[in-house]
Amino acid sequence: MPERVRTYAPGEQIVIDVSFVCKGSDEIESVEAIFVRQGSGEEIPLIGGARRETSGGGREDVYTARLEARVDRRATPGEYRCARLMAHDVFDDDWDFTDIARLDLVIGVRRTLRRLEVTVGDFL
Repeated sequence: MPERVRTYAPGEQIVIDVSFVCKGSDEIESVEAIFVRQGSGEEIPLIGGARRETSGGGREDVYTARLEARVDRRATPGEYRCARLMAHDVFDDDWDFTDIARLDLVIGVRRTLRRLEVTVGDFL
């Protein structure tokens, strides 16, 4: 599966929609994804509430979650890949997803180029 890269500048908001199936009877409340910059261990954590879309009668429930975070102003430029994806249920248990490779998204962080231009100058 080809990965998709979206680039952000420090201070910008990241939003990712995730759909998943939960097999079992646990009520999922939230989802968290940890994106890590290779070689540095720097992280961008995204978190969001989960919403049940359909119920399969106790066997399979389909959920969606909107994960959000703001890129830290001190974030090092580079590519951040998903290293961990987990769900949190109503009992405060954490459940790791077994197939995080299917979340083929890469967060690119770039420095903001600042260009200053004089528009007016006058003596007072």
